[in-house]
Amino acid sequence: MGVFENLRLRLGKSLVGDLNAQQGQRINYLLDQLYWNTGENSGHDTLENNETIFGVISRLSNTFASLPINVMNSDHNGDIQEILSSKPNPTVSSFDFWARLETDRNVYGNSFALIEPDEFGQPKYLWNIPAEWVSPGLDENNNLWYEVKPTIKSIIPVNTPVWVSSYNMLHFKHIARSSKLWGISPLETLTGAIAQDNSFRDFNVSELRKRDGLIVNMSGNYSKEERDVIVSNVRALARGGVLFNEQGLEISNVERKLAQTDIEKNDEITNRRIANAFNVPLTFLNVSDGGSYKSNEQLMQQFIQINLGPTVAQYESELNAKLFTRSQRDTDAHVMFDMNKLARGDTATRAQYYNIMIRNGVMTPQAAQKMEGLPVSTQAGSDLLRISGDLYIMTDTDENRATINGKGGSTDDKLLPNEGDE
Repeated sequence: MGVFENLRLRLGKSLVGDLNAQQGQRINYLLDQLYWNTGENSGHDTLENNETIFGVISRLSNTFASLPINVMNSDHNGDIQEILSSKPNPTVSSFDFWARLETDRNVYGNSFALIEPDEFGQPKYLWNIPAEWVSPGLDENNNLWYEVKPTIKSIIPVNTPVWVSSYNMLHFKHIARSSKLWGISPLETLTGAIAQDNSFRDFNVSELRKRDGLIVNMSGNYSKEERDVIVSNVRALARGGVLFNEQGLEISNVERKLAQTDIEKNDEITNRRIANAFNVPLTFLNVSDGGSYKSNEQLMQQFIQINLGPTVAQYESELNAKLFTRSQRDTDAHVMFDMNKLARGDTATRAQYYNIMIRNGVMTPQAAQKMEGLPVSTQAGSDLLRISGDLYIMTDTDENRATINGKGGSTDDKLLPNEGDE
């Protein structure tokens, strides 16, 4: 039984229905069908034939798919956590699932995932839906529906167009106008830049494929017959023949070379336009932006601020709204993508960070070990918060502090071991 058949049995026609004449008349399309289903503006050609755009989208998709995902304060924490971070459905891993979503979002401006619930209405599986299949629309009650119309073979078993309610469809997108339901593709905004770059490349390739021309200088006057003989001999020379250099006859090559500065200038302009469209630092294109970063941490902070942070906020908002019920959200159940590993800096910076956090009672040693991917200590006290004095458990009394320090002393002595007698 297919995914959509399961949805029909469990949820009825209210959330998933066949496309028929009556329902089709009720849907008020806000999206031109040709935009998705004709294959135009699909972005596949650009993604596969432009190494710069391929590199940017690969980096964005792989970086996003590498982020750890945590489900917080949910009664169904384990089930949803398993779906999001391990196995969204029986056919793909979590990395592939999120990478595909982010790739579609950057190619088409939109990406979709179907929520398949279990018999209790809780999320059971998440399925990637090709962006080319989906068209959103509103019915007469302004309820949002998504038409799923297969155009290619896929692991999703659906043979006829169906309507899916917005409650069961995750929709991630780039910026959208208030009058539209779909996001704008970055590749659409780059149409002119890509066309200009392709034309420049085609011109360069055609120039490189041309054979070098020859200049023949003749000091005397030659008849037409004599000139034809010389031309024939010169052409034979170009094919590897022999030409006698007679007196008064000089042959030289036509200088034809590409200006390196023109190529560099075109690449610079194109790279800046691509970086602007995808909101990434220019260094993500392996190009210097003229600035200086004291550490990789500063570069990643810039990337998080202008790109990854807003992207993560959108994913979290959509997942929180559709994976949890209202009562679950009231208990602060939510999904959180962890971006700390991207901005944690080099070894020295991380060591200083953990030192400050542990000594001020913000983080336990076990939490630091988990963040670094180290074996978690089971030693007593490793899961307790501490404060400097030096590194007592926060609930310790003055008597315990003195005993732990090995100095003994009176309970009236309030000085900590690292304090002076001033």
